[in-house]
Amino acid sequence: FKELMEEEIGGPLTTEQQAFLEQIGRAADRLELLVEDLLDYARLEGGTLAPHLEATDLTVLVRESVESMGPQATNAGVAIGLVAPADGLVVKLDGPRITRVILNLLSNAVKFSPPGGQVRLAVAAEGQGVLVEVADAGPGIDPADAPKLFMPFLQLEAGKVKKQGVGLGLWIGKALVEAHGGTIGVRGGPAGGAVFWFRLPRS
Repeated sequence: FKELMEEEIGGPLTTEQQAFLEQIGRAADRLELLVEDLLDYARLEGGTLAPHLEATDLTVLVRESVESMGPQATNAGVAIGLVAPADGLVVKLDGPRITRVILNLLSNAVKFSPPGGQVRLAVAAEGQGVLVEVADAGPGIDPADAPKLFMPFLQLEAGKVKKQGVGLGLWIGKALVEAHGGTIGVRGGPAGGAVFWFRLPRS
């Protein structure tokens, strides 16, 4: 019905009404992600979430993810920079699942970066695998708190202040990356902020 209203099937909309619909759309998107997190949590707990591996160009996934995050980044006043091989990077992976991991990392990076800040997404070949990094311009993370970030239903104080999510995104991301035979972690950025990364084997 939101889409029908945006198409003005029920009549013309004022600028204020269009703004209200955009807010409704963003809230619905957040709700959908929460539901997906809870469903994936149940699947992981039940041992029924297994990746479907196919040869996939990872650079296509990251570009699509940056485009998808565009509205959220614009609304937050945050720029997203992308560094990826121009000739592509084929990896055997579950496209929708790894896209989910990338989107979660990007969403967190945008959420914790101040207006005018920049998020950097970098993808590169590394030995027999690939490395994906998402760097934010946020307040950074105490190394002692890093392991807590990947625990289910646990949020640090900064996350509680934002009042978004239920603390499952990183835990699910860790499970999905490890199901691919990969690893995931976080470190401090050279100029502040945090850098979340994950590595995957190429085959």
